[in-house]
Amino acid sequence: MDELYTPGSGVIHRMDARVKVVWVFAFILLLNLSRLNAWRVYLLFLALVTFLIRYEKVNGKTILRRTVIFTPFLLAVVPLIFFGPTPRGMIQIGPDWRIPYSPEGFTRVINIIIRSSISILAVLTLMTTTRFSDQLVAFRQLKLPKLLVAITGLMWRYLFIISDEATALLRARASRSGLPARGRRAVGAILWQAGVAGGMVGSLFVRSLERSERIYAAMLSRGYTGDLPVEGSVPLARSDRRLLITGFGLLLLLYTLGNQLWK
Repeated sequence: MDELYTPGSGVIHRMDARVKVVWVFAFILLLNLSRLNAWRVYLLFLALVTFLIRYEKVNGKTILRRTVIFTPFLLAVVPLIFFGPTPRGMIQIGPDWRIPYSPEGFTRVINIIIRSSISILAVLTLMTTTRFSDQLVAFRQLKLPKLLVAITGLMWRYLFIISDEATALLRARASRSGLPARGRRAVGAILWQAGVAGGMVGSLFVRSLERSERIYAAMLSRGYTGDLPVEGSVPLARSDRRLLITGFGLLLLLYTLGNQLWK
């Protein structure tokens, strides 16, 4: 459950989880409040995230690999290039083939992808330096709705359960379809694997549902009431309050400075 967390002894690792959660929220909010094509704001916020990753000695390659998971969500905005606001331009593909596109839509897509990528880096930095259980406690101490926190915690746990079930199905399929190095039998095995993919998805759904019911019954037998048990909220230490104020000031400074330079 803490696969994204990387142990460390830096300042951010030791910081109160509430401070980090509020920081990331403010970071994402200010970044997305910036105007379109505010390239200097993007550059300053990206430099801040990069500095924090280097300062905490977090493996940057690991974080970049994790950002690949979000690629399908970023690609979902690409159709805006072709179906965005008017006026429309034309992309010449060949002598008799042109594709209409929206220049304003293209600009929006580029800005969305840049903002989303920097925001994802900030979130991954938070998850790499903070245990997920500490994040859930921070959400509750920050008075987020109980139901939202419970859904988030259960979703995170069940992701790993579904991953284990999918791994077991793939291992079973591989043990029943040995692939020769080359030849027609290899092609036939690949086609067979593709044919059973749909059945595997259905089986994964059924097995995950049955296992989730067993887990939920076990949780109820151990006293689960639908709420994350959290002890009394501990006031922020003076050092954490200073870090919180300093972080806010730094974010506002970068936001203001970037927008002023943009002008």
